[in-house]
Amino acid sequence: MRLPGIVAPIFQSLIGLALVFALGLGLVGLVLKKELPDGWKNIQPPADVNALLEVGDTIWSGGRDGLDVIDRDSGQFLYSIQADQPLKFVTALATDGDQIFVGHQNGISIFQRGAWHTLTSGGGLPAGRVLALCFSEKTGLWAGTETGLANEQAGKFKVYGQADGMAGDFIFSLFEDDQGHLWVGNGQDNLNAGLSMWDGIQWRNFSVKDGLAHNKINFITQTRDGMLWFATGDSGRGGASYYDGKTFRTLTQADGLASDHTRYIFQDTDGILWIGSESAGIARRDSAGWQLLTPDEGLAGLEVKAMLEDSQGNLWFGTERGLTRIADTNKKDITKFAKPPDT
Repeated sequence: MRLPGIVAPIFQSLIGLALVFALGLGLVGLVLKKELPDGWKNIQPPADVNALLEVGDTIWSGGRDGLDVIDRDSGQFLYSIQADQPLKFVTALATDGDQIFVGHQNGISIFQRGAWHTLTSGGGLPAGRVLALCFSEKTGLWAGTETGLANEQAGKFKVYGQADGMAGDFIFSLFEDDQGHLWVGNGQDNLNAGLSMWDGIQWRNFSVKDGLAHNKINFITQTRDGMLWFATGDSGRGGASYYDGKTFRTLTQADGLASDHTRYIFQDTDGILWIGSESAGIARRDSAGWQLLTPDEGLAGLEVKAMLEDSQGNLWFGTERGLTRIADTNKKDITKFAKPPDT
């Protein structure tokens, strides 16, 4: 098409300016792209990570888009898993050593001896997404869903909920402590909800009235000193609460955390405590105090929802923008570039 008169040179000039602008953005991107520290690798896919599990010499990563397999030693993405049901919005992974359990929006998919089968609400599982899984050697598989808690033994489910004495029905986190007690975290910001503990006989409930930072419990774990930790929060509020069996205490951003809204808590084999946040990266505490890791230091994303130390000592952090893997040989270097909380 021919452009009349003065329009042609103006049009050509605009094209030239657009090309210059595009090239300029590309050069800026190259300049601003941060070089990762030695031993670090950011992996995508997966694009989003909610749960991690070491399986043989691989790492299974569950998230919004499904279930992906990563080579443990190289950090190389290998493939996405296809089961008998679509694996979308994978939120939880667990194993009993023989079977692998995958919690997702359509139920619990179980992998055993090379084959898959899926448990759904049609088989007695409460309706809604499966949000948490926990396997107990004593009591079998526990599954937290949007509408209740289910315990599976011999292929049958027994369902628990608020009517049975629990704090709530929206189950977001599960953990069995070293005494065999099951801790159940509520996933809604509800003043009447919070935390439930099953001792095998009865339920005991805890809330902000008992000292919890927030009634939404995003994750539960236990450190080697026996302390129970609860990552709590929603909408920027919350904290990392810990419980010695008698009293709850809480750490917040004022104490050195990345944010008050905490998502995940993990202690590695060196005794270092890692606390992931909703939107501000990770806070790391060693004998020298707290340090922060964000995308400025090399982390894949700001929302840290899963953490793992594999059998070779490598660290894995699951975020909303993929995985960060830190090689075992480079873990001690983190202190050289992580920033203190007051910067």
